[in-house]
Amino acid sequence: MLLSSLLALLVTVLGWSAFGKVEQQNKLDVSELLSTNYIPSVFLIILLVQFMMMILDRVIYLKKSMIAKYIYQVIVVLAVHSYMFIFQPWFTRESFRSMAAWIAWYIFFCCYFTLSAFQIQSGYPRLSTDSIILRTYGWVTYIIYIGYLAVPFLWELEVLLNWVCTETTLTLDYWVKLSDIKAYLFKLKCWQVTYESAYYLGEKQPAYMKYGIGGLLVLLLILIIWFPLLFMSVVTTNSIPDSSSTKCRLLPLPPY
Repeated sequence: MLLSSLLALLVTVLGWSAFGKVEQQNKLDVSELLSTNYIPSVFLIILLVQFMMMILDRVIYLKKSMIAKYIYQVIVVLAVHSYMFIFQPWFTRESFRSMAAWIAWYIFFCCYFTLSAFQIQSGYPRLSTDSIILRTYGWVTYIIYIGYLAVPFLWELEVLLNWVCTETTLTLDYWVKLSDIKAYLFKLKCWQVTYESAYYLGEKQPAYMKYGIGGLLVLLLILIIWFPLLFMSVVTTNSIPDSSSTKCRLLPLPPY
C-alpha cells in the first residue's frame, strides 16, 4: 500500500501541470518549475493532502483500529472518485480519457484500495512487525533501505510516529537509540550476507582488497591532511616578489 501511495505521489510531482488549471505556455517540467521559485497553490495542496493521507493510514495501522480503517477507506474512496471524475474535469475543462497522468494516478489509487480491502478482510497483526524490507537481507534490500534513509527526515518521522502510537515504557531518546540500533543491525546483516556469499569464514583478506581499497583510502587521507598546507605554501611563495627597490628624491622648496 505504501508503494502505491508513493507512486501516486510521484505521478503528481512529475505530471503536476495536469492537476491544476495551467495555460499551455506555462506548462513546465519539474526542473523548470523549481528553477522559477514558484509552486502553484493547487499543486501544493494536492501533495500535502496525499502526504497527510499516508501519515493517517500509518497512524491507523499502528493503533490497529479496524473501525477507523473501514471509515477511512470509505471516505478516501468517495473523495478520490469525486475529485477525479467530478471536480478535476470541471476545474481544468479536460476529460479523464485525454489525461495520461490522471489515468496513472487513478490506477495506483485503485491498487491502494484493493490492498486496503484485503487488509480490512484479513485484519491487522496482533504484534507490530517490521516491514517486508527489514525481513529480507541482501544487497537489493540494502540499497533500497539506504535510499529510504537518504530521504530527509523520513526515518525520523517514522520513528516519532511509532513512538507516539505504540504503547511502550521507553522514553523518546531511548526509542530513537533502539531504532538506530535496529537500522544499524539490518545494514550489518545485509553486508554480512552479501560478504559471506563471496568469501569463506576465516579466510584472510586478499592483497588486492587491502592495498587496493585500504591503500587508496590512506593516500586520500594523507592528501586531505596535507594538500591545503601545500597549496597555501605554493600560492604564498609565488605571490612574494623576489626583490623590491624604492627611490626617494627631495625637491627644493619654492621661494616665497
